Amino acid sequence: MGTPPLDRSQVVLYIGVIFLIAGAGLVYVGYPAYTTSIAAQEPNREAMATAVESYSASEIDPIAFSNLSAPEQTAITRASQSSQLTYADRGASDSGTHFNYRNDIVNSYFVSYNESILRVEVVIAMNPVSVVAGSLSGLAGAVLAIGGLWGRRRSD
Repeated sequence: MGTPPLDRSQVVLYIGVIFLIAGAGLVYVGYPAYTTSIAAQEPNREAMATAVESYSASEIDPIAFSNLSAPEQTAITRASQSSQLTYADRGASDSGTHFNYRNDIVNSYFVSYNESILRVEVVIAMNPVSVVAGSLSGLAGAVLAIGGLWGRRRSD
């Protein structure tokens, strides 16, 4: 007494579900991931210019923390609270003015935060090939799953 063999519509349905799951995984893996790090923290512009050495005190124009977007504020707050001064997250492109979502790029800017100046670095990594492949896999999976369900319905 074994299980009855699968009919064609069930096989198509199962393959479609597998493609949907694989597509979702590929899209997730390819979605932008950003790592916010606090590269330097000094009490004022002069001290920051000395620490960074590639900027003069007149070139350092820190952005007020309150002027950052909510995701940027969250990233900086969590980075400052971590022992490594780093916060990593994955998400969609931010509407803020300081995150530039391009492939594997480093943004660096100064922020005035808690009575000191931070030099913040944001590394953005994304894989558009994975996103496109995942989207196509998900589309194919949806077509196959619908085809499998339609075949089961017609056979009933």
